[in-house]
Amino acid sequence: MAVQILVRTNTTRINGEVTVKTLIVVFMCVLMVTPAARNLKFEYPHSRLNFVGGKYVYCSRWEYLESVFMLHGYSMDSDTIPKIYITAFPRNMSEIPDITRRKKLFILTVLPLVLKVNQEIMEDRKLLETIEASYNETEKLLFLCKKYALDEPNIEELKKRINPVPIWQALAQAAVESGWGTGRFVHYANNLFGEQVFKKGLGLEPLEKPDGASYEVKIFPSLLDSVRSYVHNLNTHPYYDDYRIMRMEKDDIELLNSLKMYSIEREEYVRKLRVIVVQNNLLELERFVSPLNDESSLPGGRACY
Repeated sequence: MAVQILVRTNTTRINGEVTVKTLIVVFMCVLMVTPAARNLKFEYPHSRLNFVGGKYVYCSRWEYLESVFMLHGYSMDSDTIPKIYITAFPRNMSEIPDITRRKKLFILTVLPLVLKVNQEIMEDRKLLETIEASYNETEKLLFLCKKYALDEPNIEELKKRINPVPIWQALAQAAVESGWGTGRFVHYANNLFGEQVFKKGLGLEPLEKPDGASYEVKIFPSLLDSVRSYVHNLNTHPYYDDYRIMRMEKDDIELLNSLKMYSIEREEYVRKLRVIVVQNNLLELERFVSPLNDESSLPGGRACY
């Protein structure tokens, strides 16, 4: 029976020297003296970042991913979300025999990512409130303006931009754009939301696209990076001015009407999102609270075999 080992490529430094290559070479040499070495299969995950302070996990198969959640008591009936951040979807997500099971696993994977990014947004929101209450925070104000793509300081405009994205909305768009975690873009580019780049060679080339189109699919080092980019796009791009205004007033499904510019399908895209939200009861997911503390989750950088 073949033994499957996942080798993480995070960079580790000891006394200022990069040692990961040396450690891997030594590890492989030790293995080669055993009979099982001939059957080893090394697998490299999509994400090669050296994450700090989080609980990041990569599972090569959906069965392992499901087991991780089960072992930690994390399910659709949970009241809180543990800090289990999946770096990339297993390539065999499409092999899950039950579509309902696949959808649940997809939702459980994406939920912690959305909550984490929303927490980061709320940190900026707290900073903005501090700035508004003070007269000597020019440097911090300029920092937020640059981060949220404003050329000039404008507190009221920042209030529109520095807001979290509704959980149900993010899940619906991720489901549509990634085919519930089975699409080519999410597997080869960690791209959950179909974001594009328009300079050739910087992204993943689509297999099909309209004549004359020059875009490629943006590549992300992890799913979390894709969620961050998606939220930043909604919070800064001129296409979503109406969305940001409506978001301050509505928290129901009518908010989707302001996302017509997200896709060339326009009204049809909004209709698809509505169907996803209603059929899968995504509005109910707003009941989830912030992630638990670090002790409730997996050790950083853990891999599932």
